[in-house]
Amino acid sequence: MPVAKDTRSSISLIVLTDEESCRSLASTCITNVTEKRKRTVQFDADVLVEQSSSPFPTNNDELYYKKEEYATFRESVQELTFAAKYMPENHPDGRYYHTITALHRACRKQKALSPQLESELAGLGESSSLFGLERMAVREIRQSKKECLEEMMYRILEIQDDVLLEENDKAEMIREQCERISLASRVFALHL
Repeated sequence: MPVAKDTRSSISLIVLTDEESCRSLASTCITNVTEKRKRTVQFDADVLVEQSSSPFPTNNDELYYKKEEYATFRESVQELTFAAKYMPENHPDGRYYHTITALHRACRKQKALSPQLESELAGLGESSSLFGLERMAVREIRQSKKECLEEMMYRILEIQDDVLLEENDKAEMIREQCERISLASRVFALHL
């Protein structure tokens, strides 16, 4: 089998002249490739493997809340928020409800807070069990949030549908509209 080899490069050039030599070389290459891929792995039998206990419970019921527990949470929040609406102002939760309602109204009208409202906010401190439940406790806040989101979505779609505006101009207009619409909510959040 005549073979010509180029010694100037790292690539070997093999020239085969007959069909039998080609088959012979191909089977040799395949054998060499498969022999190189065979590998074995062995483990030392003297090594001790320790099983560690998991820091997490193995029972999924202990990891996640059940539907009944979520229902209990929902009911307790609803009871708290309902009761807060009818509590007298001298009760911490009653005072919280009335103060938050007044704050929300002032922010919606973009008025400066009265000194009385500022002192009431400062006096609330951490005494109420309704902190974080403003949207659920005060229906006005929930309704206002819904209206703001609807207006924001309407303005965004309106700007996006305008084919005459450049993309950068659209993005700037959307930002301005969203800031304007959400101003009352942002001011409200700052005061809390």
